Amino acid sequence: MTIKLLRFPSLALFKILESMPSTDKVLISFCSSKMKRLMRMVKWYVSKMQYVSNRFQTHIFLGSPIFDYGGLFVIQEVNEFTENSRTYREEEFGLQYGLSADTIEGKTATVVQVLKREQSSSKWVFHDLIIDLFRNPPVIEYEVDSDCDLSNIYINETVRNMRLSGGDANASYAERYFSTAMDLHGAVVTPLIRPQLLIDSKLTTAKYLYLEHAFYNTWTLALHFNGHRAVFNYSIFDEQIVAGIINKWKCNEGFQNLQTLEIYSSHIIPDFHINEIGNHFGARPFDGLRRPENFKEEHWVMDVHFKPMECANFLDIVRESDGKVASFLLTTSMFKFCVWN
Repeated sequence: MTIKLLRFPSLALFKILESMPSTDKVLISFCSSKMKRLMRMVKWYVSKMQYVSNRFQTHIFLGSPIFDYGGLFVIQEVNEFTENSRTYREEEFGLQYGLSADTIEGKTATVVQVLKREQSSSKWVFHDLIIDLFRNPPVIEYEVDSDCDLSNIYINETVRNMRLSGGDANASYAERYFSTAMDLHGAVVTPLIRPQLLIDSKLTTAKYLYLEHAFYNTWTLALHFNGHRAVFNYSIFDEQIVAGIINKWKCNEGFQNLQTLEIYSSHIIPDFHINEIGNHFGARPFDGLRRPENFKEEHWVMDVHFKPMECANFLDIVRESDGKVASFLLTTSMFKFCVWN
């Protein structure tokens, strides 16, 4: 097939290559050094490269599985390649891969078998084989289940968005997982993490943080969060943490990068002294001369939507040191905090 393709005029050849699915572009680059060079010259764009790992295998999605699906590789560890696979030997290190086609949930996939005795090196080399084809590398995202053996999973240090899924997770496991990233852009945590995370948790460094079951971890993560936006669902919190967040911002002792912070309680808290907290910090009603009515920015991290926020009914506080304005809304079931630029 490669020889036939190379017989086409250059313009026609590039059009053919550009029209191929992303996974086919990768596979055809394995055919020869010349095809690899051609694929590097072809104009093609993949927004993200998303890894999803469980105890049994790893899926590599080119593009998002939901929004801009561009193909799927399924990494399987085997003792020997199956008979129906076609062997590909990588040039630089001589690593071998068993390639075969499959259909998973109605989508065409390429199964990539790696030998268990060299699975670690095979995984990072395969990652580099894909990344090396792009002029502008995609955003790397990773999702693992809480029962995965992290020692068997390849996580590239350039990963930007990470998700922890599955059942309850151990705190040390979560720290080890998220600490893989050099620069953690987005972190999504679905399970409850036990025991309580420490104040210097890697999660506090994420620019965007979402905890589905925060519980007592709200106490440490919310007070020491250093990113842009954070959401804490199913939280255990009280007036002390609310006052701590407001006071820390107002005294300019933290939250230097904060845009919004949202805490939602796991239950109704009937004894919140909402008015007293507002009075203590000199809160005032919304004034259009001070700040916009609504926070309009939105952001996606994997499938989590950090939404715009309606703030007309928020109370405003002013930081005396620089005149900066923040707004908050406190009810018996939630606390929302927004900082205005």
